[in-house]
Order: sequence, then C-alpha cells, then structure tokens
Amino acid sequence: MWVRVVLLFLMTTFSFSSFAEEWYKGSVILKSKSVLRGEISVKHGYDVVFFRVSDHISVIPAFKIAYLNIYDEELEAERRFVSLNIGVGAARTHQFFELMVDGEVTILRRQLTMWYSLHLDLTDYEYYVLYDEEIQGLHKFRKKVYPTLVENSNGALETYVRQNQLSPKTLEDIVDMSAYYNNYVTSKLQIAKNETHD
Repeated sequence: MWVRVVLLFLMTTFSFSSFAEEWYKGSVILKSKSVLRGEISVKHGYDVVFFRVSDHISVIPAFKIAYLNIYDEELEAERRFVSLNIGVGAARTHQFFELMVDGEVTILRRQLTMWYSLHLDLTDYEYYVLYDEEIQGLHKFRKKVYPTLVENSNGALETYVRQNQLSPKTLEDIVDMSAYYNNYVTSKLQIAKNETHD
C-alpha cells in the first residue's frame, strides 16, 4: 500500500511527462454530475486520471469519477471507462474498466500493469462480465451466466448461437452474444411498453 502511495506521490510531484505519455481528448463525468472537458491520461495501475487543460494538470482519483470518454485517434473510435467499486467487505477499491458491451449484460476489460515486463509497448487485458450486479471473470461466462441468459430469452439466444456457430468460450463470440441478448431484452421491453399504451 505504502509503495503505491509513494509512487503516486512521485508521479504527481516530479514528472507528469514521463508517466503520462498517452493523452486523449475527452470528458470526465464526476459522481457529482460535473463534466470536465480536456485531455485525459488514464493511469490504470493507480486508478487515477490525469486531466489537463492548457498547461494545468490535475489528478482525479477513480472514486470521484462515474465514467469518462476518450477519443482514440489511432483506433478512430470513442472509448468509455467506468469506475466500479470492487472488492469484498471492507477491502474495496474503485477501479477503471473499459466498456466493451453496455446493457443488462455488460462486458468489461481492465488493462493489466505488468511491472516485470520489458515489453512496455505491449498491452494486455483481463476481461469480465457484469450481470445481475455481480462482476466475475469472463472465463465464468459459459457456466455462470450463459445458461441464465438462454432461459431468460426463451431459447432465442441459444438459437442465435447455433445459427451463427458461436461459442460461449471465446471473447469475440461472448461479446456478440451479449450484444444480441441486450437487444433482445430492449426489444421485448419496447413491445411490452407499446402493448400497455394500446
């Protein structure tokens, strides 16, 4: 714990430039509902954001942030990160996760910080599924989440998976299934809403 505090102090005091190399244009939405627009650098290993407007840089901890949007010019895409309170009991901490699929089934990824790696240009991620207010590793999707989704969709998801030859074991297919299921739920709610108004 103290090591992280000391490192964070060094980061904020001595050299922003050496630690905050990747800056993106974007916005930070605080828990207070305030919106900050400027340049953002996400420090995944510390769960803080460096926020820059002109030459002024401030550090915003994850627990103050609801979510943030950045525009990745290399990918030519907008990316959204959420701050979630993760842990067990009193040992909880706010951590940043990138949204890959947002909805009743949410697929998240978290960038790994590998202090031991010599390949600083390589980025690796851990993937998670958030369903029914429970977050768990994506490797548990097939046994813990998928059967419930099949049941709740009256077999529609199972049919979709079979027709498209998807596997609840691979990341790309899980993302596809989750997006399909979320659309299914949204459509079902919309139909029910329309029937109520008729």
